[in-house]
Amino acid sequence: MHPAKAAAASPQLTYRNGPLLTNVEVFTLFWGSGWQQAPASGLISQINQFFAYIVTSPLIDQLSEYGVSGKTIGHGKFVGTLTVTSSPSFPSPVAFTDC
Repeated sequence: MHPAKAAAASPQLTYRNGPLLTNVEVFTLFWGSGWQQAPASGLISQINQFFAYIVTSPLIDQLSEYGVSGKTIGHGKFVGTLTVTSSPSFPSPVAFTDC
C-alpha cells in the first residue's frame, strides 16, 4: 500500500511594486524582405488576427485576478502593424573619451 500524498499548498502571490501591464497595446513589426513572399506574407494577417483576439479574450479576463489596488488588468487592443523591408540605418558609433 502506498502512503497518501499531502495536498500541495496553494501559492500565495504577492505584488512587490514591479511593472504591471494593465491594458496592453500590441503593435506588430515584420522586418525583412522575406515577409513580402509566400508563405510568410500569408502569416502576417494570421498573426495580427491572433493578437487582436488575444488582447480582448477571456484569457485576459482570467488575468484580472492578479490586479492590485489601483492597477486593474483589463482588455488591451491591437493598434497596428508595419512591414519594414529596407535595411536598417544605424547612427555612427560615438567615441567616449576620459573626462
